[in-house]
Amino acid sequence: MIFLVVIFFVAALVGSLAYIDNANIKKIEDFLHHQQCLEINYTKGNYQAICNDKVVIVENAFSVDLSKADTIYYKMIKDVESKEKKLFVKTDYETTTLEFKDDAIKEDFFKKLEEKRK
Repeated sequence: MIFLVVIFFVAALVGSLAYIDNANIKKIEDFLHHQQCLEINYTKGNYQAICNDKVVIVENAFSVDLSKADTIYYKMIKDVESKEKKLFVKTDYETTTLEFKDDAIKEDFFKKLEEKRK
């Protein structure tokens, strides 16, 4: 009997965590579509999106705060450097690192970013 209670508790915990994760993903995707983002990439817990006039980076965590989303406007970008599976986006104030699963995805994202910057 105790075993069944423990199994039920674990199943309820896993189910509630899955529900919270799906709600967060839906919230982030709705936010990015509202920002008119066309290219969206998800790698290592971060959503990276190319939008009409900016790049938006949102961290997927247990609790999602969309007001803390990183935004880099194209007019602020001074240089974009590509190394291994990363892009380094340089502005006057900081360098932001975008990570990707593989080089093909990175190159596709880089080409679309360069097209938008022009």
